[in-house]
Amino acid sequence: MLNLYYNTYQPDSKCNWVMDSLRKGWPGAKPGNRQDVQNTPSAIWGIIENNSYVMKSVDEYWFWDMPFWGRWTRSGTHEHYWHVAKNNFYPTDIRHFPSDRFDKWNVKLDPYSNGKHILICPSSDTMTLAVVNQTADQWLAYTITELKKHTDRPIKVRYKPRSTGVSGPDAEKLDGSTSVQQDLIDAYCVVTTVSLVSLEAQLAGIPTFCHPRSFAVGVSEIDLSKIENPKIADRHTWLNWLAYNQFTEQEIASGVAYDILQDMYSCEKH
Repeated sequence: MLNLYYNTYQPDSKCNWVMDSLRKGWPGAKPGNRQDVQNTPSAIWGIIENNSYVMKSVDEYWFWDMPFWGRWTRSGTHEHYWHVAKNNFYPTDIRHFPSDRFDKWNVKLDPYSNGKHILICPSSDTMTLAVVNQTADQWLAYTITELKKHTDRPIKVRYKPRSTGVSGPDAEKLDGSTSVQQDLIDAYCVVTTVSLVSLEAQLAGIPTFCHPRSFAVGVSEIDLSKIENPKIADRHTWLNWLAYNQFTEQEIASGVAYDILQDMYSCEKH
């Protein structure tokens, strides 16, 4: 059984695309009641409505949200994905998987380089509050103070682009802000909580510092006192694993996602 928590305010939301797909491809999936949350395995999308309450009320939840790669955009010109994590915002326990799904991303993995500035990328206020119980500005002020104790490198800040109800690449196009790729030029490292910028940085050969609940924790350092000694990681195993933690709606509806996830987490039952 799986209770599906739909977006009740926006029937045509991205959340509901995923929920409709789960209803087809996850055995026993059915709509849940937000007014009467039961302690039953549940699926939620993002931190909307009372999803935070759902997460606290059940022993097992599957958190769906924006993908690591292949993000939905308004142009709709490519296949899009949604990431999933069990009992967390992001998966954090790297496991060994083949490269077939990552190979489909068709991206270049640059060698690690040695830039000059530190790029700080706060997550959204909503996610920052959920992860560290601070606003993005509070986390940013604390982070800058800590960094200055251990380095005199120049610091740049990149806030998450947002515009008219969208974020990421779509927001960049609407408000004319610089792309993350531009901000990463000549960066020494990226510091964030759980932002997807960590992936862009690692692909570009830039080390990352993140929160323990980030999907990038396995290839990142978490202690800011080590800012002058960032982790140089095995990214291939990590990237192969990330690709097995995101799925298209077609893969969700067909049961492919269910089969992969059940196999991935089966060790927890033994």
